[in-house]
Amino acid sequence: MPFDGPIPSVGIAADFWSLRFVRETCESFAVRKNVPLPYAVNTDTGVMATVYVDGGYGYAATADLSPAGLRDALERAARWARVTARHALFDSRALPRPAPQGEYRSPSLDTPLPSRREWYDLLLHESQEAAMNFLKPGEEMLLPNAVARKRGFEYVATPPLGPTAVVAILSDRRVQILDLPDTSQKTRSEAETVA
Repeated sequence: MPFDGPIPSVGIAADFWSLRFVRETCESFAVRKNVPLPYAVNTDTGVMATVYVDGGYGYAATADLSPAGLRDALERAARWARVTARHALFDSRALPRPAPQGEYRSPSLDTPLPSRREWYDLLLHESQEAAMNFLKPGEEMLLPNAVARKRGFEYVATPPLGPTAVVAILSDRRVQILDLPDTSQKTRSEAETVA
């Protein structure tokens, strides 16, 4: 709980109200084209306010944990409860009230997660395996290769931007000399290509 003592007085007129405090920390690991990207961590802290009033119920959220911020969230939730009371499927006065205090902790938090080094090693390994299927200018790609044997033979050829050509040759033996056609053709627009 974000307070050392009791929750500050908020003075809201309602049949019932509650505040649910949430603190969530997310770590982000990424590797792009075999290059580890910077580690990022984000902590999100806030409060979800729930109010039952006049038979309706309303919700509001805030990241402002000051007494004024909590009061504002509860007042917004109370306004929603009043405005929507006549459209409510259930009369909130008949709903059971939750326990006055509670805590929840994900069971997975007791299981140690991989270290940062282990995350990056895993992602780098996956990136390197995926890169085996990349076409690189001036480099031969021989099929089948080790990755293709494990994952199958599906390839997507994405040439670099600009006028270029991707030539694929299917042969049961190595090609020693290859005379490619002249590629200095006029570049066609998408409309000309489709037509």
